[in-house]
Amino acid sequence: EIIEAAKRATNSDEKTDVSKAVIPTETIKGVITKLRNGARKVSYKGQGRKGSLSVSGRKTKVSIAGKKAKRKKLKVGMKCDFTFRGSAAKKISCG
Repeated sequence: EIIEAAKRATNSDEKTDVSKAVIPTETIKGVITKLRNGARKVSYKGQGRKGSLSVSGRKTKVSIAGKKAKRKKLKVGMKCDFTFRGSAAKKISCG
């Protein structure tokens, strides 16, 4: 019966449905609590949550007071809106 099951598995014409996991994009208002590695890692606290995000030089859009900025300009204590997917920051806008 094991051999029969192996034959069915290898010769089956049935397609297995494969679906991608969808990670939602979230936006949180909070405060920067810690910066590491030249702001490559940003820790935040806000809306009853806290966590850390990885900040990319290219994929993350950083803005301070409405103007485009480099991640090195981020400072501890800034109030920001963090938009992220998983642990990767997509947009950080501080005012």
